[in-house]
Amino acid sequence: MQSETITNRTSTDNTSRCLLKPFDCDFGDLYSFQDQEQLYQKSNLKPLKCSFAIPSIFDKVRNRYGRNHTCEIIIFTCITNCYDPLPQVHGDILSSFCLVALLDTKTITAYKKIYSINSNFRWDLVDLGADATPFSVAAKSTETLKIVGQRMFPLAKWIIWLDGKGQINRISELLKEVRAPVIGVPHPDAERTSESEVNPTIDRIYVREKSLSQRLNNSIMDIKLQEKEYQRDGFYSRSNALKLKMYDIVIFLYRNNHPCIFRYLCGWHNEVNYFSYRGQLSVYYSAVRMNLTDYLHFLP
Repeated sequence: MQSETITNRTSTDNTSRCLLKPFDCDFGDLYSFQDQEQLYQKSNLKPLKCSFAIPSIFDKVRNRYGRNHTCEIIIFTCITNCYDPLPQVHGDILSSFCLVALLDTKTITAYKKIYSINSNFRWDLVDLGADATPFSVAAKSTETLKIVGQRMFPLAKWIIWLDGKGQINRISELLKEVRAPVIGVPHPDAERTSESEVNPTIDRIYVREKSLSQRLNNSIMDIKLQEKEYQRDGFYSRSNALKLKMYDIVIFLYRNNHPCIFRYLCGWHNEVNYFSYRGQLSVYYSAVRMNLTDYLHFLP
């Protein structure tokens, strides 16, 4: 399979694409697969090149929680432009649970009014500023953040991502039942695969974006380049042979500081930032490359 450096990844057919989106590619901080293997053979050589390689607004979260020992279970989300309500968390919320919402200024102002009368409100609202994304596409922040929780909350034991549309029940009991370090919700369409996900994703983009807009064209171009790369790499044929059914990544749980999962998330992070920001298209890619698919399970 292809190495992950910009110079080696020639099968994208557009070697200068990062000139158009420099922050997106820098934030992905692409590195070769050989370099990645070397990092795990010898410790303390240099930090793993995965996320926060350059300063960004997300450092505000890491600065607040980087030394927090009490938040063993992090439940977090990112909402901008008042797009969604806060996710619903049901059941016992223990003192070791921390609920963190990353919001833009517009959303945090609205939420403070909406939730001010709720005496049981547990969310820590983090203001990322008026423009809560450093990326060329705002939604890319959401897709990126669900993958880089280990960078923002390094001392947590479990990290749980919830989209605004998501809800989760019985967290304590749930974590006692899991048998894998990565857990997600199965896609409602049981027949959906990584390969078949491409066309429905493009259809959703046509609905949400303005027709004939540059952002629409760029998004579709990225997805097509990604699809072509994955076909050449043999990813689709391999994932189909493994019968890997899709997640609905509205909810995503992972054990923090698990070495294999750290590798998996770093690889997935690079895919989201180098190609299309839509994580659904690449959720299995780095797991297949690194032979880590046995570590990915569905919620019990």
